[in-house]
Amino acid sequence: MCGYVIESELGGGGFSIVYLARHQLKSDWLYAIKEYFPRELAVRARDGATVHPVNTHAREAFEDGLRRFRDEAEQLRKFRNEPHIVSCVNYCEQNGTAYLVMDYDDGLPLSEFLRRREEEGQPISEKDLLAVVEPLLAALSVVHRAGVLHRDIKPENIFVRRPDEITGHPAHPVLIDFGAAKQNYLERHSRSQAPYTPGYAAWEQISSEGEIGPWTDIYAIGALMWRMVAGGCPGDSHILLSDGAEGADAWSPKPRKVEKRVDALHRGRPNPMVSAVELGVVRFSIHLLKAIDRCLEVYSESRVQNCEELQSRLKPQTGSENATDYEERAIADAFDAAVKASGHYEYEFALRVFRKLAELGHADAQYQLGDMALQGHDISMDDSDIDAGVWLVSAAEQGHVDALIKLGEIYGYQLDCDWPDMRHLEVIKEAVSGYDNAQYELGLLYERGWGVYRNDARAIQWLTRAAEQGHLDAQIKLGRMYRYNEGNVWECISEEDHIQALWWYECAAEQGDAGAQFESGSILYDYDGPAGAVSWFKLAADQGHKLAQHALGDMIADNLVSNEDFEHEDAVKWFISAAEQGDAVAQYYLGCVLRGAEPDAASKWFARAAGQGYGDAQYQMGLMCESGVGVPRDYTQAIQWFTRAAKQGNADALTRAAELGHADAQYELGCMLRGAKTDDAVRLFTHAAEQGNADAQHALGELFFNGEGVPQDHVQAAQWFTRAAKKGHAGAQFDLGRMYANGKGVRADNIQAFAWAQLASTRGRTGAATLRDDISANLTQEQLAEAQQLSKELVARIQNSC
Repeated sequence: MCGYVIESELGGGGFSIVYLARHQLKSDWLYAIKEYFPRELAVRARDGATVHPVNTHAREAFEDGLRRFRDEAEQLRKFRNEPHIVSCVNYCEQNGTAYLVMDYDDGLPLSEFLRRREEEGQPISEKDLLAVVEPLLAALSVVHRAGVLHRDIKPENIFVRRPDEITGHPAHPVLIDFGAAKQNYLERHSRSQAPYTPGYAAWEQISSEGEIGPWTDIYAIGALMWRMVAGGCPGDSHILLSDGAEGADAWSPKPRKVEKRVDALHRGRPNPMVSAVELGVVRFSIHLLKAIDRCLEVYSESRVQNCEELQSRLKPQTGSENATDYEERAIADAFDAAVKASGHYEYEFALRVFRKLAELGHADAQYQLGDMALQGHDISMDDSDIDAGVWLVSAAEQGHVDALIKLGEIYGYQLDCDWPDMRHLEVIKEAVSGYDNAQYELGLLYERGWGVYRNDARAIQWLTRAAEQGHLDAQIKLGRMYRYNEGNVWECISEEDHIQALWWYECAAEQGDAGAQFESGSILYDYDGPAGAVSWFKLAADQGHKLAQHALGDMIADNLVSNEDFEHEDAVKWFISAAEQGDAVAQYYLGCVLRGAEPDAASKWFARAAGQGYGDAQYQMGLMCESGVGVPRDYTQAIQWFTRAAKQGNADALTRAAELGHADAQYELGCMLRGAKTDDAVRLFTHAAEQGNADAQHALGELFFNGEGVPQDHVQAAQWFTRAAKKGHAGAQFDLGRMYANGKGVRADNIQAFAWAQLASTRGRTGAATLRDDISANLTQEQLAEAQQLSKELVARIQNSC
């Protein structure tokens, strides 16, 4: 095909098909080739390449479309050097049709880019919108001056190139798929496909009213910007329903069809497409939103006429601005617009804007919202639920004098309403005046939702004010909130939250609080290791903090602290101090420390921890009863302890693992029941294997291989052997090697067989070396080298996974 090799089909429609291709002489460069193929007029010959009209009646229409396709190619080649216009590098006619060759750009359509951003909760900002629209307007201005119209601007026809790490070129938009040829064809010849895109087509495109010109593309640009604004407004779904849709699930950010807008205008009904000003207020600058609405005027004479006019309307009133400047100006513009609307009795718009601003913490908007609700203006809203008291309180605690006065008047008149009582008003006044106890109390009220609506951001704000003044309880409370998400403030805890937690815990620790000292040590241990943690643990342990005592004992026992500061005997001392206070973890660790030298004493501490439901201690008691070390040998007791541990879960397990139970205990219990109660053994092995226990995975493999307690299944056996082998289990590696050698459960593969047998032999598995040597006798030198290399790679993978 014109010297190009087709790789795959990228897409297409009723007018053309687009392929991914490479040049025969430049195979390292990708191209997008657009083939003229009007589906309603053309078919392919049996050779799969040649295109011809379906019949003699279609020939004239086919050739007319081909001529327009050629004209489009000529137009595009004029804009070869425009970076934001699709680049046409070649045009050729072959196989009875024509091909338009373009550079292939790495990226994705703007429609997909918007969808991903919105699903991730990161809708387009004003800065993002301008980064897309301004380059397109500059390119479109060049196109219009050349007498060409695009006629099909929409998110699908804007391609967002990925940034090029080699050249340093940033991500930028590219206008593709000029629609003149396609629309002319569809208007004249297609019965099944509209010649325009609903929602983005101007009135003059779908009717005989008005002339088509640059303002026609401007309408589509306006719809494109409206789409980007609407994508961040799912909360306004009641004004963003799709055409003819009903219910909350029918929300869609698609612009409305212009014919429906015209029909509503003629019938005197509300515009079915909400204005950009109402939709984007607070998030976007008023001047930008007004420009969008001006682009979307139904009749062309009222619309923005050309790209240069729109570029001027999109420019901010003051110089260059960053993202923060955009946001601050948008908020200021929104507040001014709402005040003006209120003065003109447009209460519904004013209330909606004031509420959005109030939710962002804007004190003046909170006051205005509360005051308007008191006056009864909120009845104009469809979902009237504005609580005047809550918003006046929110403004008052930010020091808003008018809000404090208004609240005082309300309490003075003793209005019958479900608002915070007089004590709450006093707390607000004291907190605003700087009293740390009042700030702490107000923070707790917000965190718990007592007397006010629960508001985590406000809670942290007031607790922080108190903590900054040295309020101990506020510092500890903030530490817990940041580290443990107390109160479920965040969906997940980040590293920055832990840094905040450490800061506040250390502030409280320096005031001598043992709990804060322990928490400070714990965070430092996680991030910096034992060196930074030991001093805080020692201070807390000296005050009798049992968790700090057993943590300190554990560090000493594991030689994680300097021998100059602590002796090994100190570990036992700290474990005993914590264990005697009833700390199950310390009792367990004390049992571990004493297990080798004093098994009788160890069993007593294990028993105390096991009695408190500590799964690891129950597992250890099962082992001791099974072996007769530290306690009399008693298999019945061993089964009981293993059973309790198997249901209990590991001490350090994640939630899912804790639900499954203690994996090591499940494996041991499964081994004891294997043969006598094989069904129970299979269930226990499965639970343990799902938690990653390699012994249990190997045992399951054996059961499936032999058909013991389960139907014989060599494929299942190979899967379990593989999982265990990848964890370094020598027996599983040996068994997996045999299965590859014999082709059971897997395809026969002597290279794989040799590699696994080699791993098992290095771990001392009996018979593995013999198996390896037998396999190697059947390998060529090249295969043997490949098998040895695979063995090395497997070793590296296993080490990395561990």
